[in-house]
Amino acid sequence: MNIFPHKQNKLLNNHRESINTIRWLSIFFILIVIVFICISSWFVYTYTYKIIGQAETLILIRSNPHFEPINFKLYNDTVDAWKQKQNQETLDISRDPFYNRVIEMSTPTTSTVDMDHSTADNTIGIQL
Repeated sequence: MNIFPHKQNKLLNNHRESINTIRWLSIFFILIVIVFICISSWFVYTYTYKIIGQAETLILIRSNPHFEPINFKLYNDTVDAWKQKQNQETLDISRDPFYNRVIEMSTPTTSTVDMDHSTADNTIGIQL
């Protein structure tokens, strides 16, 4: 026999709501921990190998230095050739092949492009 049936039902509902809340919070925090572990692992993996690679490169450079002497004769010859190339006079083009060129076309059709009608046997002069 239940003396207070409504009160017990309210307590049971409150208990279920709190269990659901705790369940969702625990899932949320577990996901946050998993994401944090993944990001930390990626960071450590990436930067650890990057630092190890840079250290190996530095060790190789320090252990075997390569100094190549400058070939001043070749350098001076190159500078002289460059100066000679820059001092050459450019040729003046007396006729520009790409401007005011008349194209003679032999076609059976007529064109509406600036035609020269004085030519014979279907030859059209086009002014570009």
